[in-house]
Amino acid sequence: MQGGSSHDRKVANQAVDQAQSAAAGVSFQQAAAQLEQFHAETGTYAGASLAGFGVTLAQADASTYCLQLGSTHLAGPGGQPAAGPC
Repeated sequence: MQGGSSHDRKVANQAVDQAQSAAAGVSFQQAAAQLEQFHAETGTYAGASLAGFGVTLAQADASTYCLQLGSTHLAGPGGQPAAGPC
């Protein structure tokens, strides 16, 4: 059977999606830790630099932030990764 079945492709795509989601979760977790440190020092999330974390700080103010990575976001503090933009 050449090319595999549509079921095989679906299973493979699900595995890729799960791996990408797990990687995004790690990136968000690391960036959130950096943001919490910045907030503890400055009293705000605004102005924090997340260079090197692979995520975008899409929104930040004194009490909240939103991180974005591809088509996933994390509203914080205390949020969980979710589909869609901030």
